[in-house]
Amino acid sequence: MRFFLVLLFVLLPSLAQSPLPCRVGFLHLQEAIRGHPDYPRLAELQAKANAEAAPLMERLRPLEERVLSGQASAKERQEWESLRNALAALQARWQERMAPLLRVIEEALNQAVARVARQRGLCLVFSLERATELGLLVYADSQAVITEAVLEELRRPK
Repeated sequence: MRFFLVLLFVLLPSLAQSPLPCRVGFLHLQEAIRGHPDYPRLAELQAKANAEAAPLMERLRPLEERVLSGQASAKERQEWESLRNALAALQARWQERMAPLLRVIEEALNQAVARVARQRGLCLVFSLERATELGLLVYADSQAVITEAVLEELRRPK
């Protein structure tokens, strides 16, 4: 992470001095993902996965508290480990089922962002939430946010 920040601070001045204009855009990434036409199918799969995981989580939570506090018996630790393994296997199964749909959404989103960025003359597009979360963004003019244009691009018939 530090390497990335150092690299960013080293590169930004050189980008600013570049003879080519380098404009930056920002995207509300989660909003753009939710705006993809296939997102309802993904949300449905996620809801099914959560529903299937809920009973395991319900059994796991009290055991986890006891294990982490050091108060669990050997039998409780064994049950906790077994439940964790079952939950991990269940999550892996659902992730495998969702992966193709996630790839479709990701690919379409990347293409839409690239098209909008080219149309607006942007050379960089950042996730607004991640840039803010990492402390990389202090201010962004609302005109730099391209979310609505990306959503329109996603809705455009191919």
